[in-house]
Amino acid sequence: ALSTEMAHVSQIRVEDGCSICGKALSDIHLRRDFGVSVIAIKHAGKDAEVSPAGTTTLTAGDTVVVIGDKKGIAKILPLFMAEQNGQWKVSRPGEGAC
Repeated sequence: ALSTEMAHVSQIRVEDGCSICGKALSDIHLRRDFGVSVIAIKHAGKDAEVSPAGTTTLTAGDTVVVIGDKKGIAKILPLFMAEQNGQWKVSRPGEGAC
């Protein structure tokens, strides 16, 4: 059996202006660089996309479901957040697009 440390599932929101906004999954290398896999994406106003293709593009407001260890997931969080004036900015639903 997998321990919760080895197989932690998290939902992460793609924030407007973040470094991965507008990029394809294959371009951000979450599995290779962090050991974290995307298992689903919920696009705003659409059904969830399970086992998304590498060509799937992340847009502001998407919710990405990932699996990996807690350390790997913690390391990817800044990629999903926007930085303004040296501080992380968390946008609210409905604010802008990439």
